[in-house]
Amino acid sequence: MQAPAPDPIAALKFAIQLEGDGRAFYEKVAAATDDPMGKKVFAQLGREEIEHRRMLETELARLRASGLREPEPADGEREVEAATAAAGIFPALNEAWKIGSGAGDAEALRVALASEEKGFAFYRRMAQEAPQEQTRQVYQELAAMEDQHRKLLQWELDYVLGSGYWCDIAQFTMQ
Repeated sequence: MQAPAPDPIAALKFAIQLEGDGRAFYEKVAAATDDPMGKKVFAQLGREEIEHRRMLETELARLRASGLREPEPADGEREVEAATAAAGIFPALNEAWKIGSGAGDAEALRVALASEEKGFAFYRRMAQEAPQEQTRQVYQELAAMEDQHRKLLQWELDYVLGSGYWCDIAQFTMQ
């Protein structure tokens, strides 16, 4: 059974925090990564998390201006905790903070990829359950952006691992 949809204000507050955590994570792994291209990728993703956060803050301000009341903090927190636990976001974020200086580039990419996958799933779910069309559109746009992050991270991981793929295209054939 899926957890109930969180209150719209509480969900946006959680998403804002999630994007802030994502930015901090990308800054941390950019500093810990050895590969120059990896540093650039992580730094760019960190900058994009700032834009995601701005989008969410704008939507939160719009909902508040429309007169939508915020729930009592304890109620909203419980609803967000249930929704995010069901989405499985926290395990990926907890793993992210275990990456320290000197961690392997592939390890950092795997953790980032897992976090983006969880964020993508969260935003898709919030888009399906958002009560207002404009809020749904914000979540859909964020889900699409997280999907692009997933692809970029997978491509970078393929490069670091020397998988023979780049941008999902085989670089050589066995024929």
